[in-house]
Amino acid sequence: MSPIPSKSIRSGSPRRFPAALAASLSRACPRLLAFAALCLFALPGVSRADSVGGMTVIGTEAWTSTSGGTGDGLRTVTGQMTVGWGGSGPGTLNQTAGTIDTSGASWGTIIAQGGGASGSTWNMSGSAIYLGNGTTGGNSGILLGNSAHATWTLTDSASASVTGLIFSNGGNGYANHLLLSGAATFSATSLTGLTGANQYISFATGSTATFTAGNKTLSDYQALVAAGNIRVDEVKQTDFSKFQVVGHTLSLSTGGSTPPHLVITSVSPASPTAGSTFSVTVEAQDESNTATNLTDATLVTLTRKTGNGTLGGIVSDTIAANSSSVTISGVTYTKAESGVVLTPDGGGLAALDSAPITVVPGAPAKLAFGVQPSTTSPGAAISPAVTVLVQDAEGNTVPGDTRSVTVGSTCTFSSGSDLNNDAVDGVATFDLIEPTTEGTYTLTASADSLTGAESNPFTVGADTVGGWTIIGTVNRSAGRTVTGQMTVGWGGTGPGTLNQTGGTINTSGASWGTIIAQGGGASGSAWNMSGNAIYLGNGTTGGNSGILLGNEADATWTLTDSASATVSGLIFSNGGNGYANHLLLSGAATFSATSLVGLTGANQYISFATGSTATFTAGNMTLSDYQALVAAGNIRVDGVVQTDFSKFQVTGNTLSLGSGGTSPYASWAGGHAFDSLNSEGVPYGMAWLLGAATNASSSIGLPPTVTGASGGFLTVHFTRVLDPGATAKLYLEYSDDLTSGSWTSVEVPAATGPVSGVEFTVGTSGGLYDITAQIPMDSSAKRFARLVATE
Repeated sequence: MSPIPSKSIRSGSPRRFPAALAASLSRACPRLLAFAALCLFALPGVSRADSVGGMTVIGTEAWTSTSGGTGDGLRTVTGQMTVGWGGSGPGTLNQTAGTIDTSGASWGTIIAQGGGASGSTWNMSGSAIYLGNGTTGGNSGILLGNSAHATWTLTDSASASVTGLIFSNGGNGYANHLLLSGAATFSATSLTGLTGANQYISFATGSTATFTAGNKTLSDYQALVAAGNIRVDEVKQTDFSKFQVVGHTLSLSTGGSTPPHLVITSVSPASPTAGSTFSVTVEAQDESNTATNLTDATLVTLTRKTGNGTLGGIVSDTIAANSSSVTISGVTYTKAESGVVLTPDGGGLAALDSAPITVVPGAPAKLAFGVQPSTTSPGAAISPAVTVLVQDAEGNTVPGDTRSVTVGSTCTFSSGSDLNNDAVDGVATFDLIEPTTEGTYTLTASADSLTGAESNPFTVGADTVGGWTIIGTVNRSAGRTVTGQMTVGWGGTGPGTLNQTGGTINTSGASWGTIIAQGGGASGSAWNMSGNAIYLGNGTTGGNSGILLGNEADATWTLTDSASATVSGLIFSNGGNGYANHLLLSGAATFSATSLVGLTGANQYISFATGSTATFTAGNMTLSDYQALVAAGNIRVDGVVQTDFSKFQVTGNTLSLGSGGTSPYASWAGGHAFDSLNSEGVPYGMAWLLGAATNASSSIGLPPTVTGASGGFLTVHFTRVLDPGATAKLYLEYSDDLTSGSWTSVEVPAATGPVSGVEFTVGTSGGLYDITAQIPMDSSAKRFARLVATE
């Protein structure tokens, strides 16, 4: 095949292949144009020679062989390689493997050269490598089209290496297009002629393809982008920042244009109804907020960013491949409220929050109590006023509803009670409900066509009763004056339990005060007191007045949290007669009695809960009296008999735990903090803080260990108790100069982290904190460290 004169191509008709080239090709390959498809490519399995003088593809040819060997692998084309030819028709070569080498061809490779060959395509994917470098001056290399677009497409991991020129005659009006997609790589020795209106290289959106031309630099590529000769999905770009250049290689800046983000473009209806389905449209948009198709199918899921309701129903759907949006239908939301913000999530894409959505209540469906009824006295109105809400199926109050609501109960009401009211904006208010029957009840609410409601239990109690005996369980939070005897449980009738969480019970007028668990079937009775309740129980009949607990099995009077009990008479007055009595103090409970007698029997005791800050005061008790009771086992901790009075502290007539637990802190705080009681050199208070159980325990292993400066730190290791009490403190102190007496003091924390420049690592071991402290220092300096305990 003879070389084609440069002059013939430059001056030739845009729709006619140069006559000289056609004649030359006809002489080299007789009947090639008529029988190309049959002779060369009719059957995929036809054996091919390693070397041919020239090759023209008319129609469609698939090349899928592996490289190497004979047949369909490597092919060397010593003549021109052409896809499509003149008036004979277009050609398509689908190349997925192997190598075509046209390095020996004087004119390299031509695709879609004029006329009926317009629209010819060479598709390359897989691992194929394509070489096309001619040997004849500036016209060698790749020549694409001349009258309509022809494409050379690289996809996926394909690579194309072109050592000659491409687009060499693009300036003469040939329509040329190189499309790079996926992870395609294209390399050419040089690039010329890419200046005509239809001459361009295009990157597929999102591809990681690269294009290399040995003679192109950043400024060259910038000029081609500005001229529209380098594009994204054939769209001209105006922003060069969408590309990146490394050396002579051009690629998209972030694997394509800026990755799409997900946007909620509409919610229908705009104000959904709680519990009803609605739809949400999610769209993928580019950085210009314009809809953009996604290459792959992408699952999108809606999540709630703000709001207090539950997002449910169908919350996921898929944006199909090559589509930009999806409408998710069947979404639900339970709470009627404004400011609900949804966010789409999918494919690892960035997402924008929706505009705030207002969810409106559904149709009225049921009633519910808003303000619940509270304890009251017979004939007195329940206060605060009870409210009943008109709600939809999801529990949202329905504004604007004015229907009539009726309340009732199994108790009786005064004639002045108002038990039927109209709702205002979905809320019916009842401020005149006056129960007249003592007991524990609930209210019911009803309205036409709606599901009714039942309130929480409430108690109706008399303000003053002559006497009161509790059999079974009674819950009280209001005041009551008992002029007769107050008894919890009675004889063979059965035990009683009184749970008191507020208010006052006053038995000051009762001749026998208060009795709990008075024998027989009443064994196991209990009075549990918490909250801010105050209980008075002082009788007026000699030594038997006050509190009398049990006689056959333990009965408990329990004070918890911030409860207080004031008893101006006696407690345990007949304890010496064999009654089993137990007063339990926990939390911050306070108990005060005028006097205390009879606390000498085997089952008569007051018990403090471990760690409580409770106090017990008896006007006739002193330090020595309490010491005697502790020694006898009648004052205990969690029901356990104590042998060490130092675990308690006495101020006047008041007894409490030493620093809220079983520690010997009371002795420390009492002035013995620096006595080394076991002669081991560790002061008592320090030994306690570091974990010694009692003042008689060995504390020889408790002092800290110190490691010299290493890595710029002085390291101190020690253990300490988990809970040293509210006021006890342990400090790590360090100094560089003992003579000046200047120490830097850092409180030892209970958690890992830095404190005032010292890095603490805190773990637990054997029920103690295990602590390592690193004090920063210059390795050449002096540094001293010590532990200091304070109250």
